Amino acid sequence: MKISVFIFCLLLVNCIQVAVSRVKVFDLRDAPYLFDNFIKEFHRKYKDYAEYMKRYAIFVNNLQECNKSNIKYQNDGAGITQFSDMTYEEYNKMLFPMRPYSVSVPITIPRETLT
Repeated sequence: MKISVFIFCLLLVNCIQVAVSRVKVFDLRDAPYLFDNFIKEFHRKYKDYAEYMKRYAIFVNNLQECNKSNIKYQNDGAGITQFSDMTYEEYNKMLFPMRPYSVSVPITIPRETLT
C-alpha cells in the first residue's frame, strides 16, 4: 500500500512538471537580446534613441503580459509578434483606423428623478 501511494505521488509530481514545462515564460533578463532579434526579424527602424528606448519599454511590458497570459492559461500561446513594440492603443488604432478608441457619451438624468 505504501509503495503504491509513493508511486502515485511520483507520477503526480512528474505530471505537474510536464505541465509547467510546456508554459513559455520569457526571462526578462534576455529582453535586450530578444528586442534586438525582434528588430532584425521585423525590420524595425526607429528615428532616434528616444524612440528606440520607448519601443524597448513597450516591448518589455508586452513580454510581461505574455508571461502573465501564458502562466494564467498554462500554455505558450502568447509570444513575440510583429506587434510587440506597440501599445494596446496603437495596435487597436492600426486595426480599426476609423473607430475612435474611446467614446464617451454624456448621460442626461431628468431632474425629477433626482428628487
